[in-house]
Amino acid sequence: FGVYAYLTVQVFIFIIPIVLLKSDINFDLKLTMTPDKYKSLALNGAPFFVVLLLSIILGNMDRWFIVYTYGLEWFATYSVGVFIVTAILVTPLKVLSIFTQYLKEMFISVQDINSNVERSFSINNLLIFMLLVTLIVGNFFEYLVLHYLPKYSDIVPFINAFMLLIVLKFSVSLVSNILYLLNKRGSVSRIQIFVTVPYVSLFAVVYYLDMDILFVIWSMNLIFLIQIFTTIFLIFSTKGVRTNVEVFKFSMLVLIGFIFYFSNDFMSIKVLWSHYIFAISLVCVYKINITRRNISYVSTRAFEEG
Repeated sequence: FGVYAYLTVQVFIFIIPIVLLKSDINFDLKLTMTPDKYKSLALNGAPFFVVLLLSIILGNMDRWFIVYTYGLEWFATYSVGVFIVTAILVTPLKVLSIFTQYLKEMFISVQDINSNVERSFSINNLLIFMLLVTLIVGNFFEYLVLHYLPKYSDIVPFINAFMLLIVLKFSVSLVSNILYLLNKRGSVSRIQIFVTVPYVSLFAVVYYLDMDILFVIWSMNLIFLIQIFTTIFLIFSTKGVRTNVEVFKFSMLVLIGFIFYFSNDFMSIKVLWSHYIFAISLVCVYKINITRRNISYVSTRAFEEG
């Protein structure tokens, strides 16, 4: 019932401004709108409503699917994992919001879009590297749960999938942020529409093949991975933006993280965490001078000098 009530409220939020809106600015309830104007407003606003509706569906589909397919007991276990993901992402997203204020000013002050995008990816590389290293603690999470929180032991088989979910959700935020800085908000909405079909398709496969809840989480990870690289493609489809070493490094960091957690869940030969740290460190130090210069440019607000 809660879901339908929420959607109903959203419908009213969409309709009420149309009903009350009129040609002048007086707050008079005497309506002067004609039926044709109502129709025009409704047609113009419909795409925004559809995007909002899709956002709600995509944001809650995993929960609805798990409750329907696996029941409330597994949903409770899944909710613990989602809580961990949300809690860990609070700090990285807060740091990103601080950097975003600097990046907004840079995009306004500096007209060289290509350089701005490169500097933005340098910031992204710093943040994603710090998150990847921090999440190494996930390798010890199983021990902590089994010995100190045994009532949550059901979540242990899903630790790797949830750790990767943190990485990919944050990566989506990082690349989407660049689209916002490029004033391409509509592209973010189009990407959400684009990933709806594979999202539903993967859940359908999980349902009809009677897979366990682990594959639900991995389906979400795959969708986020698709969303990341689709967003990167749109960024570099922007006029004046060229590929650079920083986006290569970002892509490699994301893919190495994906391979590490995938190997731990599905491959007989697992990637050691020491090898994993070595790999992501190697990527970060590659042409480190460019990364350091770009981060310094943003953090010291050098764009204000020009």
